[in-house]
Amino acid sequence: MTSEIAAERPRIPADYQGADPGSDAGASLLPWEWAHTRLAEARTYWVATSSAGGRPLARPFWGLWGGEGFLFATHPTTRTARNLEENPRMQVNLEDGEQVVAVEGRAERIGEGPYIDRWLEKYAALGARRPAEGEEVDRVVYRMRPQRAYGWTLAAFPGDITRWILGTGGAD
Repeated sequence: MTSEIAAERPRIPADYQGADPGSDAGASLLPWEWAHTRLAEARTYWVATSSAGGRPLARPFWGLWGGEGFLFATHPTTRTARNLEENPRMQVNLEDGEQVVAVEGRAERIGEGPYIDRWLEKYAALGARRPAEGEEVDRVVYRMRPQRAYGWTLAAFPGDITRWILGTGGAD
């Protein structure tokens, strides 16, 4: 996936700490590997969805980030699941406001299968209760294929604000 990623500087308001939108002086784009590592190492991700009518919702979830995109599980009757069934566009944000990573994409319901096992393994290693053998897990798994991502650090903002266009989708 890395070979399909283009980094660019997004337009930002001129008054962001004296930023000049026409100048890249002192600016450096962040590498995708920086964002990818932070996403892969995270435990909690903020998932933002909206209903077909536009009502926003943001909730924290445990999830998995990897070559397949972002995977997370939820009960099929939650507002998050219902929103994604109505409107598959979503955003995933990390908790950190000093090293920001936000990813936009489209979710698809992929069921359970091996994905729920990987999810349960990761979180059992962190101390979460793993269901007993034969215990039913009433969850559905969604996969978000990333289309765009944004990142910056508070220490270098706005000089390092970066937008990545990922090869799994384009403008929506």
